[in-house]
Amino acid sequence: MSNEITYPVGYGTQRVTMTDFKQRYEPRLHPEFAKRFFAFIEHKRGVIGVGGGWRTKPHPVSAASRAGRSFHQSQDWKSGEFYAAFDLVQTNPEPGGIHIAPRWSEVPVQGSQDADDFGVHMNVASESWHMQPVEIDGFLPWHWNGRPDLFVGYPSTLYGPQEPVPPQVPQFNPAMGFFSLWPLNPNKPRVAQKAFVTERVAKGYDNWTDRGDAVKYLQGVILHKAGGRIKVDGYYGPMSEARIVDLQKWFNLTVDGLVGPQVWGLLDALSAT
Repeated sequence: MSNEITYPVGYGTQRVTMTDFKQRYEPRLHPEFAKRFFAFIEHKRGVIGVGGGWRTKPHPVSAASRAGRSFHQSQDWKSGEFYAAFDLVQTNPEPGGIHIAPRWSEVPVQGSQDADDFGVHMNVASESWHMQPVEIDGFLPWHWNGRPDLFVGYPSTLYGPQEPVPPQVPQFNPAMGFFSLWPLNPNKPRVAQKAFVTERVAKGYDNWTDRGDAVKYLQGVILHKAGGRIKVDGYYGPMSEARIVDLQKWFNLTVDGLVGPQVWGLLDALSAT
């Protein structure tokens, strides 16, 4: 009987060796993402696998997954045309059971040490199965920032020295214009009202906020570019949430009042109009 580790694939009970696993998912995959992704999968030693990778057509479940905006589809990078997203599955603890969605404790949550170590993260708060490179947090921010390529060799602890990291985006500075360089910042926090943020932080998510320069930026975009009645005070209260809900309804986004990759992409696009 072979002791070779096998990995769950698909949404049934199939398991394959790493050789078969790579043959299945490496074609069309961004080479740098492939290095990080397979390192993470091997680290999980058969617990985590892939339900879905490259797609010919998007799953139209959200604005982010519509045709042309999904990283499950091939995108144009500096290094070529590749996809860079996976929907993961986890081994079912019940013998013979079909693969299940991974638990948050088994995957690198956005902003966590595991995400820093492996260079991959789960960047959709409601989807413990969706994985992308750490540089990617939504299609529109990536697209409006010029479709930058992934850092080669990231992270250095696994693959050696990485390319120079771009300088940090300056903080909000009204003297430099309404928005400073915030539209180019790919690492904006997620924003919600205080009670929701407190709940998320209690669960271990440290990339949520209800105040600060990022909130001033979104308020400024609404005030100056979207005709919204709003006070630019850096506090995400009921009025700010109401204006975000208005934008979500108008642009046919998920209406939840939360500011994540989809809304940031919209605000960044509006800031350039």
